Amino acid sequence: FILYCDNYFSNIPLFKALREYSIVACSTGRPNSSRYPCTLKFNRHSSHLPWNTLSGVVLNNVLTIVWQDKNVVRFLTTYH
Repeated sequence: FILYCDNYFSNIPLFKALREYSIVACSTGRPNSSRYPCTLKFNRHSSHLPWNTLSGVVLNNVLTIVWQDKNVVRFLTTYH
């Protein structure tokens, strides 16, 4: 199964638990969600990244991606 969910429900512990049941998950993310990597937490007002900047961190077998488009896009997945 591949589960797509809203960023309101997505966090790293949930995705880790779903993966243990062989359920793959993808979602946009929120920087204030549970166990979100500190290296990818930044305020869009305090630090502006150049357009098309892409960064990612794997934590508990969950890939966390940050991409700078017009706004910062955050993504969580276990489909990698």
